Amino acid sequence: MTGARSRGYARAYWLGLFAVTWALSTYSFALYKALDARWIIRFPQGWQVPLDRWISDAMAWLVEDASLGLFTFRDLTRFVSAVIEAPYSLVRAALIDGFWQGQGQQAVEIAPALSWVAVIVVLVALALWAGDAVLALLVGGCFLYLAVFGQWESAMVTLASILIAV
Repeated sequence: MTGARSRGYARAYWLGLFAVTWALSTYSFALYKALDARWIIRFPQGWQVPLDRWISDAMAWLVEDASLGLFTFRDLTRFVSAVIEAPYSLVRAALIDGFWQGQGQQAVEIAPALSWVAVIVVLVALALWAGDAVLALLVGGCFLYLAVFGQWESAMVTLASILIAV
């Protein structure tokens, strides 16, 4: 009996909500004109919370003035960025760019990036280890699709990001 009663309450609630919404959408402009109730059409500016200004001020303070003792917040975020960038650069070099020594035109390639065949073989082997032949076929087909349709490099950038994030 309680299930039927709660369904009845829920139905009455939604019907009432629909009726209020319909009445407001139908008669709010007439009510606005009759009572000069501008708040019906435009949200009152005095009621708005200046959250955007608060967040901007907090971020400006954090970036420009915040000190954590021996270092600033900016130093902390740059350190975290460097800690993340080091392994990401290594994985990206292995998957896309290859390993180079030197700058600009004097750069010498030490080791090329892994070939698409090697990456697919490793990922299919990983899929076989983690699942079964169906998963391995799916992984192999998906990565072969990326290679055939010219999306290999962007997919490897994404894969490098995922490998570092996980």
